[in-house]
Amino acid sequence: SIHSEIKRRRTELKLSQGALAMLVSKRAGLEKPLNWQAVQQWEREPEKATKTAKSTVVLLMVFLALLRSAQPS
Repeated sequence: SIHSEIKRRRTELKLSQGALAMLVSKRAGLEKPLNWQAVQQWEREPEKATKTAKSTVVLLMVFLALLRSAQPS
């Protein structure tokens, strides 16, 4: 699932939930930065995620895709 992919990539990149939230927030230029709980919520209980938390999944996946494409083969 998309939720397990977020966790897999974050773990693979050795990022904490807080570090991923900060990186995504900076990259997306968010006025109100994401917090680590938003990442945690997506990894643990996606069906209970709030509307705001659900909107972060797009940012998370785009950022992780950018990280993947920037890594040398």
